[in-house]
Amino acid sequence: MATSAEGNFAGGALDEVAIYSTVLTPAQILAHYQNGTNASRSTPYASLVQTSAPKGYWKLDDGAPAAKPAPGNSGTAGVAWTDDYGGDIAPAMDGPVPPENPGFPADNKSWPG
Repeated sequence: MATSAEGNFAGGALDEVAIYSTVLTPAQILAHYQNGTNASRSTPYASLVQTSAPKGYWKLDDGAPAAKPAPGNSGTAGVAWTDDYGGDIAPAMDGPVPPENPGFPADNKSWPG
């Protein structure tokens, strides 16, 4: 792991990321590794990962979906942002504010980056 002014980072790429609520056993880790590096595997890697019941699993090489999934509004933004992604967001950019977008604070900004 290398370091930068912003903190630690890993040089390389991530693929097939899974997060588990428990530690995998050495046998599970070995099975995942052997499956992931075997071009003629009998069990698809995604199926093997699912047998370990991950809390989250991301196949990062799938490419872009044909269409964006419909967003939901699970926050306090109000109906104004239901089914809307909110456009392009950049660090420290002015965000939606009331009265046009009820539920946001008047000084709303995107993450500072």
